[in-house]
Amino acid sequence: MSTIWTPRKPSEPIVTSLLDVDFYTFTMQAFIRYFHLGIRATFGLLNRTKVPLGRHIRQGELREHLDYVRTLRVQRSELHYLAGTYEYGRRMFDDDYIAWLGKLQLPEYNLVYLDDGHIRLEFEGDWEAALHWETIGLPIVTQLYFENLLRGMTRLERDAVIAEGIRRLHEKVEMIKREVAGGRDKFTFAEFGTRRRAFRDWQYYVDETLAESLPQQYLGTSNTLNAMLLGHLPMGTNAHQLQMVLVALASLGSDEDVREVSRRVYQDWWKMFGYGLSIALPDTFGSKSGLEDLGEQGAREWKGTRQDSGSPERDTDRKIAWYESHGVDPRGKLLLYSDGLDFPRAFQVDDYRRGEIGKSFAFGTNLTNDFPVPSALSLVIKPLRANGFGCVKISDNPAKAQGDPALIARYKRVFACEGGEREECRY
Repeated sequence: MSTIWTPRKPSEPIVTSLLDVDFYTFTMQAFIRYFHLGIRATFGLLNRTKVPLGRHIRQGELREHLDYVRTLRVQRSELHYLAGTYEYGRRMFDDDYIAWLGKLQLPEYNLVYLDDGHIRLEFEGDWEAALHWETIGLPIVTQLYFENLLRGMTRLERDAVIAEGIRRLHEKVEMIKREVAGGRDKFTFAEFGTRRRAFRDWQYYVDETLAESLPQQYLGTSNTLNAMLLGHLPMGTNAHQLQMVLVALASLGSDEDVREVSRRVYQDWWKMFGYGLSIALPDTFGSKSGLEDLGEQGAREWKGTRQDSGSPERDTDRKIAWYESHGVDPRGKLLLYSDGLDFPRAFQVDDYRRGEIGKSFAFGTNLTNDFPVPSALSLVIKPLRANGFGCVKISDNPAKAQGDPALIARYKRVFACEGGEREECRY
């Protein structure tokens, strides 16, 4: 691509492929279709930075892009790519799932512009279909917001913004090279920035640049389309929504019923994907209970865990102690840090208890939306309801809590949440 950004034509869609999503979209769809058919889910946009998006994004334009996505279908070449995905040690998607995916049309959306300048955007449908909107809806919203910030600029000013983004990317690459030369030779990372990228071509440029400049450190991208086009490893396993939805469906049961559902998510995931995709995300209702629900099998057999909220240092201590309590050497396990990182912070975390546990990192917004304009927002699309029952997320950072306060209070008790230090969401 050109290194100077060209304004997108009004008729040019932002998302042109249903593979332009995080890879865990497909693994979770396959999992849901195998174990949990028949669930209706509602997903909603949550704006944690409180910027009134309705004052920056034109309603008609947003609708045009959302409507266009509903006309898309997964193409034959894309189905062939997914059907042939063996990167994690076994064929990942069976013929039934591939056939279903080839017929997928994304469900309808509900968009309301509110009087206070905020927007309400929700997606409702069969769970496995509705979840596909997460990493399509978010980059559409983010790119329209970014473009609005540049709309009033001259061509020279816009070019200067993109040039500064390139300079910052170059600075990151050189920083990593210096760290590696200075002895940080085991430092590895992936790009997880689809959801909050400034614009589509920039993410492609970032992935292409990282692979060329840092072939030993850059592991791959969460963006499935880029992985296919560039021949990179598609990165990702699952998201918080699995436990959020399934626990919601068990909410009328006893406390033990709720905990059993949480445990079963890990057990069923292992049955379906085995070691290749065994990076657990245990912080949906607090990492303390998540690790308890993973249990001894999780400590011994799973590849590792992901840290996505709270203090990375505290989580490092927790994970090392958890492995040691089961007689497992943490040095043979992986801890993947993925919570709003930049590279200097990652190096600090890498130095903490260095050599005591395997480490890798995932960077999102800091790679795909680092420009000299305030375009990096903390936006998420999460499940709100499942078959009419409210969904809850607590996490290790109270600022990321989501759901009805009464349900949050119940699940804090059920999962014996330790609580954590509140840290406002940077991204």
